[in-house]
Amino acid sequence: MIVLDANAGVPMYEQVYEAVKVHIEQGSFRPGQRLPSIRAMAAQLGVSKITVEQAYLQLATEGYIQAHNRAPYEVLEIPQPLVGYYDGMTYIGSTSDRTYGNVGNLGESKEDFLLSVKPKGVRQSLIDTGEQKVEKLISYCDGCITSTLNNALPKGTNRPPHPILYNFATGAMDPEGFDFKRWKRFIGYALRDTKRLMTYGQLEGEPELRSALNQYLQQARGVRATAERILVTSGTLNSLHMIASLLQCQGKSKVAIDRQSPSFAKALWKDYGFFVLEVDTGGPQLIATLQAANVEVLYCMPSHGDSMGRIMTIQERTELLRWAQSQRAFIIEDDYDSELRYYGKPVLSLQGMDRQDCVIYMGTPSKVLPPSIRLSYLVLPVVLYDDFNKHRKAYGQSAGVLEQLAWAMYMDEGEWHKQIRRLRKHYLEKSKYFTSVLRHYLDDTYEVIAPEGGVYAGIRKACSQKDVFRTRALEVGCDIKVIDRDETGVVEVLLSFSGIPTRDLERAVQVLAEAWKGL
Repeated sequence: MIVLDANAGVPMYEQVYEAVKVHIEQGSFRPGQRLPSIRAMAAQLGVSKITVEQAYLQLATEGYIQAHNRAPYEVLEIPQPLVGYYDGMTYIGSTSDRTYGNVGNLGESKEDFLLSVKPKGVRQSLIDTGEQKVEKLISYCDGCITSTLNNALPKGTNRPPHPILYNFATGAMDPEGFDFKRWKRFIGYALRDTKRLMTYGQLEGEPELRSALNQYLQQARGVRATAERILVTSGTLNSLHMIASLLQCQGKSKVAIDRQSPSFAKALWKDYGFFVLEVDTGGPQLIATLQAANVEVLYCMPSHGDSMGRIMTIQERTELLRWAQSQRAFIIEDDYDSELRYYGKPVLSLQGMDRQDCVIYMGTPSKVLPPSIRLSYLVLPVVLYDDFNKHRKAYGQSAGVLEQLAWAMYMDEGEWHKQIRRLRKHYLEKSKYFTSVLRHYLDDTYEVIAPEGGVYAGIRKACSQKDVFRTRALEVGCDIKVIDRDETGVVEVLLSFSGIPTRDLERAVQVLAEAWKGL
């Protein structure tokens, strides 16, 4: 029996989602059983069909249920949770968070996108501007230095690398998505604490920020932590340096990293003397691959969708935790863009499911706040936190006190939640517009995958010449990400829309589509 409370302060679709999820986990809804149809469930609960549809979509995304064509959703088998370190301990569970917005209209057509989703201030018609020479194009970022890539062209060519006019490869924050006036106000407040600013700050991070992060991570991501076990660092690279050092203390020497990991990650692990194996964490043979290579550490991004928008399911997460338990391995969960999920609420973190204390959780505000602020954070398992304390003199605090104090006040005043809501709405509108433009200019041989979160849209095309996509793009001043897959004859490309202002997106896609003609 599902009972909803209109006065609970929790969105109705989240109440339906949580209730059905509990019924599945407790066995009231058994594997293979069909759930009531959306219409029937809505009538039973006295809510709208959209409310039930939102809840079902969230459950399907997480792998609790499976959709069938013209048939009710089917309940999938959920592995039993592991028993271990955290049993009997209490923590603030994952609850509804005010950063979660409403689901968008998933049924809009391509034509609807072109007519209705174009953000304000952008011309309402897609006009063919003719063949303009790339040399005459204006750089997309006012006041920015146009970047040049090393080794941009194949070896053997004498031509210089082309300047990047449209960077589809960067996940940098949208310059339209941040209100610097609000941030400046909190910087001003922090500047008043001159005594604190005359020190290097606490090694673990400023206590105000660690407390604010602890509350946010437990509420929004279900992270099992205390403020004392949260460490503040100065970016993902700094976090990984600390993790690699601590894992060496544990005698670990073999790490597997997701193919979509940051480019510097592989080099860092090799610098520390680790054997590095690149894997597809969404592949069906992941566990077998990890076992065959005797991997001791896995670096992955469970809540970050791949080029097809797919995130790690509940079944895959449980199996991964079982592998870590059996091998006494560690999992590094990079949760860097979990806030940017457009449909439904963010999926529970892998660390929140961990009962063996084997997940190292790391995050950063760089997708919500400007990355120049250079802050990130870690939640260490107890054994690694103890090692950190034993060797604390070997670590220094690289994160600025000023930025830490400002971010703590920014969170306490509710601006962090407001910024997430603003940015999610902005990116949702921009992603719809971007994918509609891609579908308009690319021919029907390309499959365009609209993102459910993050700032990348996916492109798939049957083609055996993988390298030619990036080569041609670079020749006309566009940088892209080509995903290395094992499938023969299929090319997958990630295209970011965040770093290019909305007013320039149409022209940028035109240039890219022209370069890819004939492929």
